[in-house]
Amino acid sequence: MEKIQQILKNLSHELPGYVAGAIVEGEEGLTVVEERKVPDIDVQISAAYSVESLKFQERIVSSLNSSDKPKFILSISNNYLIITQPINNSNFYLHIITNREKSSLGIIIALLSRYEQILNKAISDWVL
Repeated sequence: MEKIQQILKNLSHELPGYVAGAIVEGEEGLTVVEERKVPDIDVQISAAYSVESLKFQERIVSSLNSSDKPKFILSISNNYLIITQPINNSNFYLHIITNREKSSLGIIIALLSRYEQILNKAISDWVL
């Protein structure tokens, strides 16, 4: 689990405007690792709600008779960009909150794409 924590910490240093992030177990929405730069943000609650939203999105896609899975969900508020995405081949999700004024969607998606394989391997190693 320390490796996953370090990966999230590295992402927090590399991603402009990073506020908080978590790795969340998908069945119950429980946070297994979190990294916050803003202490008063409750990333566990935010992550649990986002995982539930992603499950609804999966049902929507399934209702279209598609075997596709949503790549991620994006929430935009006046202050934050919030992305939750499944981590391939696992029952875990990555949940990231950034300051909207200090980050850009393009950079977030590019970095998450790069970190996706790293996290996938770390989680596979941890679960086994």
